[in-house]
Amino acid sequence: MCPTPPGHAEDNHVVLAGADSLSYNMTSHSITDGQPFNGLSINGNDIDVKAGRRGSSGPAATFKAGLQLENVMAKTFILSQMPAKLNFAISGDITFTFGSTAVTCKDFHMGRGHNNWWVGAKYCVHIPTTGQMTCACNGILGAKLYLSLGDDDHTFNVRMATDIVV
Repeated sequence: MCPTPPGHAEDNHVVLAGADSLSYNMTSHSITDGQPFNGLSINGNDIDVKAGRRGSSGPAATFKAGLQLENVMAKTFILSQMPAKLNFAISGDITFTFGSTAVTCKDFHMGRGHNNWWVGAKYCVHIPTTGQMTCACNGILGAKLYLSLGDDDHTFNVRMATDIVV
């Protein structure tokens, strides 16, 4: 995939499969200088970030802010380091709805590099050998979510722990 020409925003889909629905209240974003950013849209569990695709260190630094290696998961790479370059990064509050239960994860980071999505938050812990990340969401209520790698380069699976009361 070639870098985006100046002024042209691409569709960048990431699917968070498993919840009945989701919403994302973006509070900030970072993109490589000179690249367009036209916001995001959601269709079911598919988030489409309309942005350019030219990697740089700026969006990667924004994505990593406040996170350690153990707080992030990458879609297609064995995780041994944080991203050096990303096309863009977004952060905000994501809410997953499972039946009548809504679980909100505050300050949830997502970013895209070259054919690779990254997700993370400071209350998430990724165990690389399992391909799964556990997130303690909903603040003091402590709702636990599990994120795992999906079947393609832009899908993560999400499920709510069944041993909690929300």
